Amino acid sequence: MSIVRSLYTKNPFYLLSALCVFFGLRSLFGKTSTAGDGWTLLALLAGYATLLIVSGIVLVRWGRLWDDARSIFLIALLLALAFSAIFDEQLVDDSLNGALLLLVGLGFTIATSEAVLRWTALPLSPGYRASYYLSLAVFFLYPMLPVALGPRTFAADVAVSLFAPVIALVHLSLLPPILRGTHAIKGEAPWRFPYYPWTLPVLIFPCGVMRGYYLCLSFGSGTGADTTFAPYLVVPAVLVVAAWMYAGGWRHGRVWLKRIALMLPAVAVALCFVPPTSLAQVEFLEQVTAFFSPAQLTLAASAIFYAVIMRTGSKVAELGLAGCLMALTTVARTTVSLETIAPPQPIVIAALSVLLFARWNHGLVYRLAAGLVLIAAAAFHLAPTTGALDGTTLDGSSIGFGLYLVTQASFGWIAVVAAMSREGERLRRVAMIAIPFNALLSFTVLWNIPSTELSAATERLPAAVAIASLIVLAGAQAAWLWKHRTRQDVVLAGVTGTVYLGRAALELRTLSNEALTVVGGLGLFGIAFAISALKIMVERKRQRASEAYEVLVWEEEP
Repeated sequence: MSIVRSLYTKNPFYLLSALCVFFGLRSLFGKTSTAGDGWTLLALLAGYATLLIVSGIVLVRWGRLWDDARSIFLIALLLALAFSAIFDEQLVDDSLNGALLLLVGLGFTIATSEAVLRWTALPLSPGYRASYYLSLAVFFLYPMLPVALGPRTFAADVAVSLFAPVIALVHLSLLPPILRGTHAIKGEAPWRFPYYPWTLPVLIFPCGVMRGYYLCLSFGSGTGADTTFAPYLVVPAVLVVAAWMYAGGWRHGRVWLKRIALMLPAVAVALCFVPPTSLAQVEFLEQVTAFFSPAQLTLAASAIFYAVIMRTGSKVAELGLAGCLMALTTVARTTVSLETIAPPQPIVIAALSVLLFARWNHGLVYRLAAGLVLIAAAAFHLAPTTGALDGTTLDGSSIGFGLYLVTQASFGWIAVVAAMSREGERLRRVAMIAIPFNALLSFTVLWNIPSTELSAATERLPAAVAIASLIVLAGAQAAWLWKHRTRQDVVLAGVTGTVYLGRAALELRTLSNEALTVVGGLGLFGIAFAISALKIMVERKRQRASEAYEVLVWEEEP
């Protein structure tokens, strides 16, 4: 029972459904080698994302089921981010068509995001909204840059390496909302700060790191696992997280957050000294170190980080700045490992000594640090250093089957609007007549489609999606008829459901494994939505019982 209760409360079937549909479609369409395949894949993924979003909005407006809706919206966001990555091959083969796919995907993601924010009345301040849309724009538009520079070239390697600092700078724009605190959220959100709205950047930011790796795979030098992606490309993300944590700790008085933030630059520096593991990384480093080394840039950025934090009065930040300057004395443009440490730089040592001796009267720590810098400089001078889808329609019955699907969708929409409408009594009466008629139509059409044609159609995904959609619609209509049931309607719904399930079970055997994965994902979505609807009904029943009890108590009072 504990497992059943956990499945009921957590409802993981939305996530399982999305995984099955996404990976099933991705496997079915392969690398989308043709323009038609790319647009078909985008349309199918966008349709599934729309199904998720509409379901989430219905759950919020109908039953105020925010927990399940949150999962749905975040899964839809992950699918939207996946749009930006699945068309890299299309972008290389046909840059114009690939760019159009990315632009349409960006427009779809922005439109659906605005629809969610407006129709669910979720408050999101301009600062968070601007950062969110800038992140989406970078995800979708940035891949055009390495393609314009020429894939598999040094210029493309530089472009894909700059993706990490670009996405980091976009997320650095969240510092003003962090410093303003909870006042940055206008209105009443269904979740407490910082769970909302910080779920968005916390979800998008790791996806940015993974997107950087996938850019290296798609456009950078090397093949397969031999890419230019290296640990030092994660450094901008580490420093941005450090800035977030220190700003949040300073604003809300969390000392432990500030302590972790002050230690993260050391982690960033350590990432720069991880040795390269592939030939592409070695060749790229050899070209980059003609200008600078990743360790140099990281230490300089860390020094700026500590210098800004010094304005808050942090003594640890002052020591961190001194440590960065100290490290810069032995890090040159050719320093990529501990074996390539350079001799100390006299100018940097002089600046560091002046800084530390200027803070002589601020405590014993500064006096010790000033002496240690001079001792370390002398030691470095004395010690030696080493450098070293075709066919998307049904034949024969395509027109009748297409008309049937349109009719199904129309009646389904009537049922949804009727269920959500508070003053739609006439609409509900229309639905009471239309849905039994639709059940009879379903019985007639499905029974008369020749088995050979339906079997041939199920070898392609659109027909498989159509069959799965019929099963979902049948369940929805059965639930509607049960709520407004008469004896004749229940019998008719049972006959129709039997036809649906029987024909679907018979024909699903002809599907490929990829198509079966997609159909299974749609089935899991139906299970997930049924669990959400059950939660709403249970909660409404509990509320009615509570109200009845309060009325009874009030009437019994003298």
